[in-house]
Amino acid sequence: MRIALLQIQLDPESRAANVQALRSAIDRAAGATPAPDLLVLPGACDTGGLPGRTGARYSDLAAVRAGLSDKAREWGLFIAAGLHARRAEKFEHQVVIFDADGDIVVRSGLHATTTDDGEAIAPQWCPSGVGRLGALDAAKDEPTTETLVTDATSAMVVVSHARSVAQRVSKLTDRTVDLLRAPGDCGRGKFWAVVGAAQLDPNKQEATKVVTFLRGPDGVLLGSAEPCTETILHLQVPIEPAG
Repeated sequence: MRIALLQIQLDPESRAANVQALRSAIDRAAGATPAPDLLVLPGACDTGGLPGRTGARYSDLAAVRAGLSDKAREWGLFIAAGLHARRAEKFEHQVVIFDADGDIVVRSGLHATTTDDGEAIAPQWCPSGVGRLGALDAAKDEPTTETLVTDATSAMVVVSHARSVAQRVSKLTDRTVDLLRAPGDCGRGKFWAVVGAAQLDPNKQEATKVVTFLRGPDGVLLGSAEPCTETILHLQVPIEPAG
């Protein structure tokens, strides 16, 4: 599998600028030679990098989701990103994966394949021609939980995360990312593609930490992006197709 990790800057102040940044970055990454099979974007792409941002309109969030779906179909590849879904009267952050047809085939946090009213929803794992793909939301789950149990080897889990203004959410996200960044048994047996937005203010304390990296099944980092820089990191991952 060829994978591209997109550590890009998102814009919470301008919806138009944020959408343009997403489209431009996807086109740059997808147009590389050799072409990637999977692009991984940061979390909260539809709200400019701020998860759970108040005042967001559903129509704006849906438009970003549709735009990513169109790009996946246009380039014929998988795209993973952190987006918001409406749950009752609230917006909930999820990590989702679009396939090459533009359909969402994985959503983080799901344990079933249907809702209570029978509506079909995406599974937590997707066996595909590029490998077995899963997703995890760093603010809700840890890599050691049973939400990503699978007997398959050579599986890839995407973790699209974002900085939150809520201290509790921020701490949970930092804990998960720190666990995956450090060597150890956490998350062993799978590949982990962890992607955060570029923090372009080097004076912020969190800007000194690596937030975008690829972790191998043995716990070793196979590649990482420098903090405080916009980077598209292209990597080759030895995963077998799981169609």
